[in-house]
Amino acid sequence: MRFEYAAALAALVLVVMPFLAHLLRLRRPRPRDFPPASLVPASAPVARSRSRLEDRSLLALRAFAVLAAVVLGAMPLVRCSRLAMSRASGASVAMIIVIDDSSSMHAVSSSGPSRFEVAARGALDLIGGARDGDIVGIVLAGDPARVALVPTADRSAAAEVVREMRVSDRATDLDGALSLAQGMLEALPQADRRIVLLSDLADGKPEAAPIGSDKATLWAPRQGFDDPGDNCAILRADRTDRRVLARVVCTSGRAARGRSVAATQGGAVIVQGPLGVLEDDRISATEVTLELPDSALNVEEAQLVGGSDIIAHDDGAPVAPPLRGSVIAVVSDPSASRVATGGPPPVEQALAALGAAVTVRPLPAVPDTVEELSPLAGLVLDDPPGLTPEAREAVRRWLEAGGVALAALGPRSASAPLGASLEPFVAHNIRWETNAPAGVDVNTAAVLGPSAASLEALNPSGRIVIEGLAADDLVAVRWADGAPWLLRRNVGHGMAVTLTLPMSLESSDLVVRPAFLALLLDLVESASSKGGSRRIDVGGAWSFPSTSQVEQARGQEVLEQRVVNDRKRVTPRLAGRYDLRVDGVAEARFATIPEREIDLRRRKLVENATSASTGSNVAWVDLSRYLALVLLAALAGEMVLRFLQAWRDRPTASA
Repeated sequence: MRFEYAAALAALVLVVMPFLAHLLRLRRPRPRDFPPASLVPASAPVARSRSRLEDRSLLALRAFAVLAAVVLGAMPLVRCSRLAMSRASGASVAMIIVIDDSSSMHAVSSSGPSRFEVAARGALDLIGGARDGDIVGIVLAGDPARVALVPTADRSAAAEVVREMRVSDRATDLDGALSLAQGMLEALPQADRRIVLLSDLADGKPEAAPIGSDKATLWAPRQGFDDPGDNCAILRADRTDRRVLARVVCTSGRAARGRSVAATQGGAVIVQGPLGVLEDDRISATEVTLELPDSALNVEEAQLVGGSDIIAHDDGAPVAPPLRGSVIAVVSDPSASRVATGGPPPVEQALAALGAAVTVRPLPAVPDTVEELSPLAGLVLDDPPGLTPEAREAVRRWLEAGGVALAALGPRSASAPLGASLEPFVAHNIRWETNAPAGVDVNTAAVLGPSAASLEALNPSGRIVIEGLAADDLVAVRWADGAPWLLRRNVGHGMAVTLTLPMSLESSDLVVRPAFLALLLDLVESASSKGGSRRIDVGGAWSFPSTSQVEQARGQEVLEQRVVNDRKRVTPRLAGRYDLRVDGVAEARFATIPEREIDLRRRKLVENATSASTGSNVAWVDLSRYLALVLLAALAGEMVLRFLQAWRDRPTASA
């Protein structure tokens, strides 16, 4: 114990001084016999009644005053564990607090609270320590990053926003959150601008560049966020006829030792299997297959059994019935879209390049029944020669149920045989013309991201011209002369996309441009979100027509619903099963934890982000003004008591 602490505690003995002072007033009387006293009836001796303490209220008040004086003297030594910013001057501060609400923040620290609870408590400390003139804003770092509170001087409103926050199962988007925070600070007048990052830094990109800010001072306190630990998570579980296939991801082989995966029904374990041996020092994933007995009628959940980890929240996942997977069917004429080096058509190669999340299924023709289309998440038609009435009806019904289709129109589409048409993609006549602009208007191609610039020069041999547009056609991208290049049309819960250029090297350079991959990636993501796949990662959204009525089963986590660009987007906060009723039709949908969120390795910070000159985890507590008022009140109270005592003991005139 430091000397000043010991000295402050030693001063507490002064509280006995008023007690001793009161005892000094007491005198033990000397006994003396007085013979006539035997003739007087006995009564209580006055001296004996004085052997007790007098004026106890005055004694208590004096002792309290001494205690207040001791505490007042010790105030410069009192500190508490709380976040506090360091201020170089007395000027006001503009502060954006970035709070990580991703899945990894469920991790429980060695001291007990979860990382998210540590972050929320730290945010409240910082808001409570703000001064008049300070500005506070709040950004959430779960993917996608969101603004929870625009900069404000209302500290009570900021504290209320923090208290209402809840951790989610999203991935982490630190770069996006810092970008939002920097943008918010730019418009503020304060010269001292701070970004406080309350995160475990586990964004799945440990090898990326260190996190920093060139437009504001970044402070990332680490206490409560860096507790080491291992974790295993069941991301999803799918059921086939007699099997449950569970995908498990672990941070290391240590987390997997001695653990099993169990399929449960009504809380009872039906069957379980070992997790297996994983590599010790790296993120590893494995698929566990459980063979179900005949008695397993309704398996509900897959759970990790045995052992423990720092995130118990992700140790289980609902078992999903057979769902539409990420299967994209491609209907393409090999003779028209051949590649000189051999292999499948360019569109199939591009879809395969998107990763293992997409399964490409070549089809010789467009299916003419909904049953054939129902397993598909998306459909790509390359220069189709029209659709038969049966195929049109099947595609329309499949789109209404949530499918997404892309039709790249070319010369064959313009010469469709009698009885065939391109509905529901195009409702008007089309023609092929050889006089086409060099490329698209990049200013209208924002939907394709930064790669849109590669579409300025496509060297097309021709293009499709649509004679008139329907009222529900949305032109997403235009040719350089303003004609439609990419159109979108909502069909029920799904979407039909039309491209006025075929996907062949003979027709243009489109398939070798980066924007082509961006176009196909947008198709895959749309197929997942619009219902072609009933499973999405938390952070994504299911999309429905704005007029749809989406209701939830009672007792489930409430989904966020909002309308964006004439589409109703329904976003889950937590992973799990959601029983919905869409326009009166019951559907089961599933949200999963993004796989990259299981990687708990921390992203690096720039050097000064943890500097004590920016902030600390220990703050001084200044209550001296309040204690001084209490001490003055105690002294005033003593004066009042002494006056009342003198008034009570004043001599009275004899009758």
